[in-house]
Amino acid sequence: MSNSRSLRVARRGRAFQSIPAMLLWGCATVLILGLVAFGLNRLNAAQVYLPYTMEAGDALPEASVMCGVSGASYAEETVVPTAPGEYTVYINTPTGSRRVRLTVVDTTPPVIDGAEDISVYVGESVAYRKNIRLSDNAGEEGITLQVDSSKVNTAAEGAYTVIYTATDLAGNTASATASVYVKQKNVNETLLFEGVEKVCGEILKAGMSKEDQLRAVYDYIQTNISYVNHSDKTDWIGEAYNGLFVTGAGDCFTYFAAAKAFLTYLDIPFIELQRAPGLTEETHFWMLVNISDTPGVRTWYHYDATRLRAQYNHSGCLLTDKQAQAYNKVRPYFYTSDRDDLPATSDIIITETPELEAYY
Repeated sequence: MSNSRSLRVARRGRAFQSIPAMLLWGCATVLILGLVAFGLNRLNAAQVYLPYTMEAGDALPEASVMCGVSGASYAEETVVPTAPGEYTVYINTPTGSRRVRLTVVDTTPPVIDGAEDISVYVGESVAYRKNIRLSDNAGEEGITLQVDSSKVNTAAEGAYTVIYTATDLAGNTASATASVYVKQKNVNETLLFEGVEKVCGEILKAGMSKEDQLRAVYDYIQTNISYVNHSDKTDWIGEAYNGLFVTGAGDCFTYFAAAKAFLTYLDIPFIELQRAPGLTEETHFWMLVNISDTPGVRTWYHYDATRLRAQYNHSGCLLTDKQAQAYNKVRPYFYTSDRDDLPATSDIIITETPELEAYY
């Protein structure tokens, strides 16, 4: 019987060391393997590319969002890519570096600005690209613009449509349309009043009062002229003719000129009004009209045939001073005239404007 104090285990004819020694050797082995695995994990983390996709032109998200590790930060040399493509982004984390395979895509169409309506006279050329500006989230380089003016005939008066199409390098497209108004350059009173007479024959009836005639004219102008932000303010006859019978569009001067044509033809007394200069950036045109059917009697009302903005969509047909001043509180100086010798209007409200009652 052996007198050894340690227990040995024999395996395959070989004697192993004592159990305490085996335990120590096992722990060391586990530790070494753990360290190797940890190192491999750090190596793999640094070598593996993490995928991330973003839209061209967008700002880089927080580094922790891109790699999914809190406390992460971009490496100092990181730049923000703007063009579509694939990029490598380096990120520092508490557990080591990360590399992200960043894919920048472009699915956003370009933007077309300045596609505004154009007015020319018969026979003139059209500068379609004059005010056009193109932009894109991936940069302006490479954007192409096509102008389809195939429907425009500058040899004949009328309203025509032009189509602008912009395409960026990624193939995204955007379109915008505008109108080209071709007008007669020399319009005389005879030509204008021939058209006005024909319209009056269609919208007026025998025995109508001045008030009813004015309301019928107002409705016709409102229905047949759409608002655009330009007009030829040097020629009211030409502007009235083009607005009523050619382009069907214009600004407040066009509406004013059209009303003036009808009132002149119908022999209804009126006073021309324009907003006092220097009060606002834009001017405005309207008139006072006398609706009295009694000779020598004057019953004045404001008469504004312009299409007013939708958010203040009330009639401008036959308003009292009280109503006009109330509208001035909604849109400052809108009906502030450049004249101080005007007659007062009637106090009797004949066109209801309930949305203005709070400002009386």
